[in-house]
Amino acid sequence: MKYHFFKKEMLSLCFFFVALPFLSQQTIANATDITSYNSGLNLYNTKAYAAAQKTFQKFSKIKDIGSNLKADALYYEAMCAIKLKQPDADKKVLSFVENYPHSNVGKYYFSNKKAAYALKWFQKVAIDELSREDQKELNFKMGYCFLTTNNLILANERFLPLINDAKYGNDSRYYYGFIAYKLEDYDIAESTLKEIADNESYRAEISYYLLDISFKVGNFERCIKVGLELFSTIEKKLKSDVSKIIGESYFNLKEYEVAIPYLKGYKGIKGKWNNTDFYQLGYAYYQQKDFKNAVNNFNKIIDEKNTVSQNAYYHLGECYMRLDKKAAALNAFRSAAEMSFDKNLQQGAALNYAKLSYEEGNPFEAVADVLLEYLKKYPTSKEYDQINELLVSSFINAQDYKGALQFLSQKKSKENTAFSQEISLYRGIQLFNENNYKEALLLFAEGKKSNTIEINQKCKYWEAETTYMLQDYQTALIKFSSLNTLVKQHK
Repeated sequence: MKYHFFKKEMLSLCFFFVALPFLSQQTIANATDITSYNSGLNLYNTKAYAAAQKTFQKFSKIKDIGSNLKADALYYEAMCAIKLKQPDADKKVLSFVENYPHSNVGKYYFSNKKAAYALKWFQKVAIDELSREDQKELNFKMGYCFLTTNNLILANERFLPLINDAKYGNDSRYYYGFIAYKLEDYDIAESTLKEIADNESYRAEISYYLLDISFKVGNFERCIKVGLELFSTIEKKLKSDVSKIIGESYFNLKEYEVAIPYLKGYKGIKGKWNNTDFYQLGYAYYQQKDFKNAVNNFNKIIDEKNTVSQNAYYHLGECYMRLDKKAAALNAFRSAAEMSFDKNLQQGAALNYAKLSYEEGNPFEAVADVLLEYLKKYPTSKEYDQINELLVSSFINAQDYKGALQFLSQKKSKENTAFSQEISLYRGIQLFNENNYKEALLLFAEGKKSNTIEINQKCKYWEAETTYMLQDYQTALIKFSSLNTLVKQHK
């Protein structure tokens, strides 16, 4: 979930390093000097930084103007250098901090929302020389800067001592709980945020964080109950995220029909959905047998290979099957079978890919290769025998009898022996037609071993024909006579 910081004007925090100058502290300064100082200040405030810098440089060299006014002038001179991006700007600022350790240039960067720069100068402050109240305020500012620069552990170290402070306690407690939430320390986050859940300044954000914590720990029933109560009252900027939590909670409880409108109500991060968002909505439609909408969402999952995309491709294949788009289903199952994030899903996709390849053909690779690959990869599959039969059939359909016999010779089984005897007949006829009578004769002899009468008789016939073509007429006559006798016995 996105960062959502409590927003309030920076200047309302009453930080101890408030804007210079400290004119009320002046003790030695004549009217002319004051006019010169104010002239520089006016130039600075109207962004005439070059002119202001010259004025403050001249003013800071006046004798007997008082230490506070001199410090103010040097401060603004250094700030002008920063504004003008002068090469020695940092050097001037550092010199100022060293000469006036109670000052803090970090407040300038902080007020301009440049947390990293602010931290650089906050850390140069001589904190031990500050009063207790000033130390608290500095810690709070540094904690906030660490938080905005994503240094969560360092931020917590600053906020923790302040959570019971009368002035900074609520803000610090909120940020401390928020950081625990971001660090997935949900017990601490929940207990801390609940303590200020009724605070008007934080109520909306804390309600959302507590709801999200319930979701992350798997309390989906509570998410639905609380989420529905929040949904009608929570501010618009959080409505999308609350809708997502409600939808996903229904989804995880397999209440897909009611999940759909809440999943659809999610606007995404910066207006964009990720692959998980599309998958969940697509799967919810799939469970409702709304295959067209399921396909529409599954097809939006792109450019990733992970468990989500593997699941999406598998269910996309099933949707296409239901829509009788088998070519598209083949492609989807192929994509799912190429991913190994979920082994069971991979095997299921490979099985469907193999079957569809046999039934519909395959534009990517030879059908026999697909079937053979499945048998090699999943030798203990319950569907092994079925795919084995399809493979043999694919060889026969392609009249690749030689390939079939080679395959069957490597897979010894009762079923494969029967297949081998039948295919020996077909391969033998091929060789006979190629005038390769000697090899054909060997195959017909093998085919005669078949327990199927039709195969047995055909092999005997072709054996006689082959013997005749080899000019072994006496043997051929015996075989034809034997075959004729066999035919009469069966009539």
